[in-house]
Amino acid sequence: MSATNINEILIHYEHIWSNKIESYPGRPLRLVNIKSIVNNDKLVFIPSKPPLKYCTVSYVWIMDERNLKSDYFLERISPFTVESLISAVHVCHELGYDYVWIDALCINQRSSEEKEREIPNMGKYYQDATECIIFPDEKLLRCFHRSWT
Repeated sequence: MSATNINEILIHYEHIWSNKIESYPGRPLRLVNIKSIVNNDKLVFIPSKPPLKYCTVSYVWIMDERNLKSDYFLERISPFTVESLISAVHVCHELGYDYVWIDALCINQRSSEEKEREIPNMGKYYQDATECIIFPDEKLLRCFHRSWT
């Protein structure tokens, strides 16, 4: 992926969210196809049709970036970088998964209707995932490292 941050990816793939996608009760609206990134360096979404197994990626949001009403939300979407995304995808791939759910990618951040549907269900998405990969906040890691060295 030639993008340098998640925002560039989201803007580049924005046309995907305008496509109607079949939804399944209690399931995320879409998942990322891991093989499309690993093999073709392309982001491909698929409907989260049962019984597809998927892993989730959890990461830390910066507190002042939680203002979802901001017009500039996509510019400050999260500290989750493209490098982190690719690392997460490869970890999930190595664990044998074909699909991953990452909220910043799989929920259309510009659609209040979609956010209203998806955000209340996020706990269930994490709970129903076969596995969850956790990426801690880099600032927290630096602070923790400094306190021990």
